[in-house]
Parts: sequence; C-alpha cells; structure tokens
Amino acid sequence: MADRNLELTQSAMIEAELMRYPHPPQEAWVEAVEDISLRSMEAYRKLVYDDPDFELFFTQTTPIQEISELNIGSRPSKRKAASQRIEDLRAIPWVFSWTQSRYTLPGWFGLGAAIRNYLAEDNDPQGRKALLRTMYREWSFFKAQVDFMQMSAQKADMHIARRYAELVEDAEMRERIFSAIEQEYGWLNEAILIITGQDETLSNNPTLQMSIKLRNPYVDALSYFQISLLRTWRQTDRTREDLKRAVLLSINGIANGMRNTG
Repeated sequence: MADRNLELTQSAMIEAELMRYPHPPQEAWVEAVEDISLRSMEAYRKLVYDDPDFELFFTQTTPIQEISELNIGSRPSKRKAASQRIEDLRAIPWVFSWTQSRYTLPGWFGLGAAIRNYLAEDNDPQGRKALLRTMYREWSFFKAQVDFMQMSAQKADMHIARRYAELVEDAEMRERIFSAIEQEYGWLNEAILIITGQDETLSNNPTLQMSIKLRNPYVDALSYFQISLLRTWRQTDRTREDLKRAVLLSINGIANGMRNTG
C-alpha cells in the first residue's frame, strides 16, 4: 500500500506538470464556477449550520464520539473538549466520521442543488449544460473538482447510510434531515452525468470504478457490524470495554476498506 500510494503521488505530480493548462481560463468559466460555488456553499450551510437539529443528528448517525477514543492524530478531535458545536470539531475527524458512516457528505454536499438551480434559473439551460461540459473537457481545475466529487459519490452508499441514520433517536428529525441528504445525493449524481456526459458515475475512470465496486461489498459487512456494535455500546452508556474495543476495531477496518480517514 505504501508503494502504491507513492506511485499515485508521483504520477499525480507528473500529470499536473505535463498537463498544465497553457492559457488562463475563460471569463465565462470563472463566472460560472463562482456562481456554482456560492450556490453550493448556501446549500451546505443551510444543512450544517442553519438547521438547529443537525449537530445532534451528526453525533448520533456517525461514530464521531467513538473516533475521539482512537489513539490517532497529534491533536484531540475537538478544539474545546466539552463542545458539541460543529465549528469546534477539527477537519479530519469531521470527514472521517462521515466516511465511516458511508455518507462521505463533506466531499459532495451542495453541488447537486447548485447545478440544479444554476440550470433552472436561466432561459437557456441547454446552453449552460454545453458550457459546463466544455469546462469539464478543457479546464483541468474544474475537471479535477468534478472528478473528486465523482469519487466521493461512488464511495457513498445511501442504503447503508440510512441504517446509520436509524441510530438517531428522534424519528421525525432523523427522517427530515436524512431525506434532505438523500435528495441532494440524487441531485449530485444527476449533475455529474450532465457535466461529464457519462451514462454512469466514474465510467470515465473504469479502474477506480471497478476498484470501488469490488471492495465495497467487503466494507458493507463491516458497516453493518459496526452499526450493531454502536447501538449496543450506546445502550450500555459506553461502559463495556469489550464493546469499545470491538467498535474501535471496526473503525480501523472500515478506514482500511474505504482507503480514507479524512
């Protein structure tokens, strides 16, 4: 794995140098990206910061509290130990916890709504679709952003994420927030296909697509195991050391399977 990661890093550096875009991006491209970025940020903040129930949903649907027990990283997961505020959580545990629960939410949430509104609010949506596809083909910066979200979307699994959402105690709040996430995920996949012109997510990278498809079933089993462990561990008020060890082992297993810790 170390050799493979070194190869990926070296190849990315070589590709970035050889494929350096020789001309500055067109003004229309920059305007489009800025427009989409603002719309995406608005959708993201509406969920993460403006919904008063989101912090509790996040705490219960992901293993963030359990991740805090892992002896990894040079700093604690939170800037203020007793705080439950999203703003006081460090970036790596924030991403790590969403990856563990198969949402991968920080990697993609907001783009689907942004593209949907960007196209709907114009008298010539076909013209804007053509613009986005041109940007994807000819602007390496934009292509890299979209391809990263493709990868994040492919690693997500809304069926398993819903099982994690069942750990949330308040049924009304759980359904309301999870439905918003699930809807945005559907919009994301539509947006990716519009921008890339593909018939299926990541079909332009069959090696990565096949790699994710092959390893996901093995990770799925660990995810279901972790959900059961989390439910039992929390019902015991987090007092049983054997359950704690099993939960932490499941976190390590899923991190290796997903090849992502945040």
